[in-house]
Amino acid sequence: MPKRIDEKMAAFVMSEEQTLLAKQRTALSFMQTGLVFVGVGLTVAKLFSEMLFQAVGIILIVIGFYEIAHSYKKLGEYNGRLKRVKNILKGSRYAEIEYGE
Repeated sequence: MPKRIDEKMAAFVMSEEQTLLAKQRTALSFMQTGLVFVGVGLTVAKLFSEMLFQAVGIILIVIGFYEIAHSYKKLGEYNGRLKRVKNILKGSRYAEIEYGE
């Protein structure tokens, strides 16, 4: 038997789901930016032999890895919250409309 969820609750849950999906996209974009930092840092460190450029390259690499790690942590948090949000609707008629379940 389907769960009883009113329309306002379903609308709220679906808007929360949209918010979490947007946050996931943002975390993935930050991860992509971190990869760019690492790539630029490696390029600067390899192409230029001066000590200043080596230091700048290493700093960029460290910032890139930090950004990747932080984004990965946030992405895991958002995935967990998204699963909890989907479980609220599971078995209701709104889940049939939204997810085809």
